[in-house]
Amino acid sequence: MATDSTTAPEPLLDLKAGGDALLVAKLAETVERLESEEAPPLVAALDTSTDTAVVLLHQSGQCAALPSFQSECLTVCTWLRAANVPFKTMNHKLVLTGSRFPMVELGDDEFGPSDNILEKLSRRLNCNLDDALTPDQKILSYAMASTVEHTLGAAHRRWCNENRGQLLRAYDLDLKRALKRSAMPRGVLEFFFRRSASRNEKSRGQPEDERLKAVRMISEFLGDRPFCFAEAVTTLDVVAFGVLAPILAVSGNVAYPLRDQMILNYPNLVGFVERVKQRLFPDWVDLCCGGGGSASEDGKCAVDKKHKLELDHLNSGKERKQQQPQSDKVLENSEAELETQNQRLVPSVSVTLQSLLQMGHRTAAWMVPFGLR
Repeated sequence: MATDSTTAPEPLLDLKAGGDALLVAKLAETVERLESEEAPPLVAALDTSTDTAVVLLHQSGQCAALPSFQSECLTVCTWLRAANVPFKTMNHKLVLTGSRFPMVELGDDEFGPSDNILEKLSRRLNCNLDDALTPDQKILSYAMASTVEHTLGAAHRRWCNENRGQLLRAYDLDLKRALKRSAMPRGVLEFFFRRSASRNEKSRGQPEDERLKAVRMISEFLGDRPFCFAEAVTTLDVVAFGVLAPILAVSGNVAYPLRDQMILNYPNLVGFVERVKQRLFPDWVDLCCGGGGSASEDGKCAVDKKHKLELDHLNSGKERKQQQPQSDKVLENSEAELETQNQRLVPSVSVTLQSLLQMGHRTAAWMVPFGLR
């Protein structure tokens, strides 16, 4: 996608922090090929103020790389954007278990995870993304969307729930913000967050071969097309993006074989994810970092934590160098004062010892008549 360098959105995928050199090179090649496409955004940045919003989307799992790393929430958000429906997002505290989010408010009605949210929204808003498809294509789209969701989506949710420590690094989560516990120390929150995974029953899940089969299936079906069914965004595109984007957004600092397989062997899926992001979410950064106070004035995410730590380290080094002469002077003064105190203490100790010796002689002389010596 050819855009101005000052307004081009940052790539969703970033493995430079700790990724393998081959993965980084493959990813750079895919993104460069995608940027050469001459394709304008399919939607404009919508006004999501409460005055104009038609739908209120309650979700959790917001992070710096994604509006939500939870596939169900990201799928609903993507459908609303593909349908060009103004919506407002409410980011709640992180919930990994249960079926609480996403939840949608439309007028006086509420749709929860147990409902088919996309189907209900389609009927209520009279907006069907699959209207242009033939009956056979609709059947194929439904079957493939179900396979992707119940294979890849379920596997990634299970990984997030069973690997809490890696999840924090995978999406660079700040638990004080994610759990809405600003008063508690971050170390305490991370301890209980990691420990809570052991209380959940771990399931075996699908073998890795089943997940790779699902990835290969959607990749072969997509082929060289921009979207699953030519130029139009359909429900299958929405579901596939909601499932694949959180997998590809896992940080390079975390080992995730499925992400590596997709980058190395299925570059068309990587390009598909970036294409949906660029053409449906011109305000992607605001949806990721906005609403929580972590976006800067120029619309970009706050300084990366790693760079911030490096900057703090350099600043602390400069402060130590500036304070070193003063510290040496204080140390010299302390040593001089201690030596003076010792010089004062030696005579007093000598006098005390002489007094004790004289007292001992007098006591011994007093005990002689009584035969006690």
